[in-house]
Amino acid sequence: MLDILVLTKLNSKQMLNSKSDLYRNEWLELVFANRNKTYGAYELRRHNIQTTLKALVMACTLMISAVTAPDV
Repeated sequence: MLDILVLTKLNSKQMLNSKSDLYRNEWLELVFANRNKTYGAYELRRHNIQTTLKALVMACTLMISAVTAPDV
């Protein structure tokens, strides 16, 4: 248990000193260390980038369709 805490502290210090990229898997693993990864939040955060990009594409498509559609 102590080894995990020391490793987590070293990893967090190392990551804080590096460029802040919250979408890296190391941050996700640090946040969910010793936690229930099957609960659902882990999967949601792991797939966050894909979900956000899909929503952005759908929203842009809808807006372009609404703007270019003839008046009804």
